[in-house]
Amino acid sequence: MRPRALALCLLLLAAAPAAAQDAPLVLRLPASARALALGNILPPGSADADAAFYYPAFAAQMSGIAGGMQWLGADTVAVDAAGAVEWLGGTIALGLRTASYTAPPRAAGPLPAVDLMLPQPVSERAAQVTYGWIVKGVRFALTGKYVDQRWNDDRGARWGVDASAGQQVGPVRLALAAQNLGPDLDVGGVAVPLDRRIAVAAAPIGGAPLGPLDVLPTVQAAWQRGARFTPAAGLELGYWPVTGRTFFLRAGVRRPDAAAAERAFTLGAGFSGDRIGIDYALAPLKGGRATHRIGLRWR
Repeated sequence: MRPRALALCLLLLAAAPAAAQDAPLVLRLPASARALALGNILPPGSADADAAFYYPAFAAQMSGIAGGMQWLGADTVAVDAAGAVEWLGGTIALGLRTASYTAPPRAAGPLPAVDLMLPQPVSERAAQVTYGWIVKGVRFALTGKYVDQRWNDDRGARWGVDASAGQQVGPVRLALAAQNLGPDLDVGGVAVPLDRRIAVAAAPIGGAPLGPLDVLPTVQAAWQRGARFTPAAGLELGYWPVTGRTFFLRAGVRRPDAAAAERAFTLGAGFSGDRIGIDYALAPLKGGRATHRIGLRWR
């Protein structure tokens, strides 16, 4: 992306009006166990279907299905699933994310009635369709998404758009994504903004050999709504004692979100055998708590 275009995007994010409510949790949570273990970075060029939630510009390499579940406490659960196939000279991917939790009461005007001042149930869904194609060696992807939030008896829904571009430069893949572009939700008179975000990431095409290991580093810089800068980096170690059977250890570091009680580091592990893979991620939180995510992949 040209510097002037990137500066304009950042200016638009910074100029976004303050809203009365945080963005839907379903858009802020990681959508991949592998990504969460790497500081919530999915290396550009990932061929798994859940790449549709991150950098789908390399969609021509995506195939199969992927799904995952994350636990953030006794009453907070997030589930996602995605699938990708070749279609009309490109690749199309479908994705669905859901989250359910309880939250403190809110009100757009006067204080709510006493019976509404108890914790309120919240459920959210985000469905999306992504199409990726290649033009003169440059990869592009567009995503249309539908975001729905239900807060107790109130409901709001809006359409949003993602755009992504990618390019291979020598041994490195570079990717850019602008995500969750669209108007705020209106849920019971309260403005709920989408989690507008611009991110750039880089990763080698393949892991570098280091003795019996393959080492894959990845880095990312992201600007979220309000021009909040969130850099991150991750490292993946792969070991394959038998061809077609690979074990992974992963670690990541990121700028933590204080409001979410995050800590700076994340950890994870995985296994890939033939066409099936399983991944696990652990993200410690303040207060001795942690969030766990597990993912399954099939290609």
